[in-house]
Amino acid sequence: MNGPPHAGVLPVPDTRAPAGYATYFGLVAVSFVLSATLRHLLDHNEADVLVAALHARDPSFIPGDWYLDLPIPYRDLYNLLAGSLAKALGLLPAAVVGRVVGVVCVSAALAPLLARLRVHPALVAPLFVLYQRYRSVVAEEWVVGSFETKTFAYAAVLGAMLAAHRRRWVAAAALAGLAVSCHVLVGTYAAATLTAALLLGRRDLAAPADDDGHRASPSRNLWLLPLVVGLVAATPGLVSIARMFEAASGVDRRAAGEIYVRLRVPHHTYPPHWGTPGSIARAVLSCAVLVLGVRAGRSPLTRFVARYALLSAAFAGVGFAVLAAGRVDLLKVYWFRFPDAMWPLGATLVAGALVSERVPGPRGRARVVAVAASCLVWATLVPAFARDARALAMSSRADPVYLRTMPAGVRGALLWVRDHAPADATVLVDPFLSRTHLATERAQVVSFKCVPQTDREILAWAARLGNLAGVRDLRDDDATGLRRLAAEAYRLPAETVARAARDFGASFYVAAADHALPYRVVYEGGGYRVYALDGPSGG
Repeated sequence: MNGPPHAGVLPVPDTRAPAGYATYFGLVAVSFVLSATLRHLLDHNEADVLVAALHARDPSFIPGDWYLDLPIPYRDLYNLLAGSLAKALGLLPAAVVGRVVGVVCVSAALAPLLARLRVHPALVAPLFVLYQRYRSVVAEEWVVGSFETKTFAYAAVLGAMLAAHRRRWVAAAALAGLAVSCHVLVGTYAAATLTAALLLGRRDLAAPADDDGHRASPSRNLWLLPLVVGLVAATPGLVSIARMFEAASGVDRRAAGEIYVRLRVPHHTYPPHWGTPGSIARAVLSCAVLVLGVRAGRSPLTRFVARYALLSAAFAGVGFAVLAAGRVDLLKVYWFRFPDAMWPLGATLVAGALVSERVPGPRGRARVVAVAASCLVWATLVPAFARDARALAMSSRADPVYLRTMPAGVRGALLWVRDHAPADATVLVDPFLSRTHLATERAQVVSFKCVPQTDREILAWAARLGNLAGVRDLRDDDATGLRRLAAEAYRLPAETVARAARDFGASFYVAAADHALPYRVVYEGGGYRVYALDGPSGG
């Protein structure tokens, strides 16, 4: 027989899962992999962070690029691991391997949660494919996607949730600290949310049971060891915070923050940029599911997960307060990121638990419907996945899969630069065209995608864009200059091109074929030409 429950803790219902961890792991992993579109490999964040990681490990790759030469402290751990992987395998294989490892880590963290929530296995595929489709409430946040630091931070966050609920304090502290080291903001917000969820849900804490089923009564005085372990695990992240504050000294931090928030990442940080009916509907639906989980969940873990996700909204509340106070610059710390990820993920877990708690046994019509829905979901995804896998297998240096969505004409010009320009050349190209580092493997004057993270460098990045746009301060014209630059990027005035060559060391310019400039044409085709800026042509 089980002994009496620990004082102040409600009796915990039977948490034996209807399937083992391996089943849940496989179901979640396959759902994530099939939901991914491989043709987007290196299209998104890898085009920035993985290239920077390789450059950090091998400075001979794209030498002299002002952005890649900048230190971004919170990526130090990522640069060491991902950069070494890219150096050993190459960028595209590293992106594939990194995404697979990310899926494995998140799936391994979700498997025990799903098992202890007793989610019916047949519900997993439909739930997580739906989650991948609507994984953000409003701010376009994601957990599983590109090969980036926050995927691993979220895996550690999920592991810390379950460990803390089971009163495994040392493991919870270690995982929370690891999350901070993987991604400072995700880890810090997660640790604060976890603390609040534990304090507000003390009666739902599950005391761990030994092999005989007797529930342990852990000492309440053993807090020092978890604290020390958590701080040690978080040390790389805490050091990066200190370094970023040190780098911001003596800089107009308010100007840098406003530029970053309003011009570069409003989709993540600036609420006036949001407000679509779909995002509002997702927020309301997620909130309803989580509230239902707190009020009607039969399992303490179901209530804990729902409470945790709901409490993450406190950071969004701070963000709205900051916005109301007129301090747009302070939105730079992504107040909406963590709740934007946790609400849909928490709602997915809670919805699966609530439905499973009310399914009448492992047999019956509900099981048949769930299995049929799962098979239908995967059947619709497999053809697209097979198509993208075939495109990946046929990728070559002459026709890289990660450039196939780029217009053919400009792709030809950029590949000419890659194959013929000196290794230390700097290219002036449309700042709003992504993946140009990958296409040219050369330094760029500036890229809108590649924005630094420290205030001093953000201002330098804005100055480069403003120089090309002919705007002294990008904050003064409400992005009009940037829109003009985007429209005229391949037809820049001769004086702007000359200024880029003089001030930023540009040695080549990718222009429209009908845009005449007094420089030597070294390539022409597909509606584009490449000018060598080493002197006038004499024409």
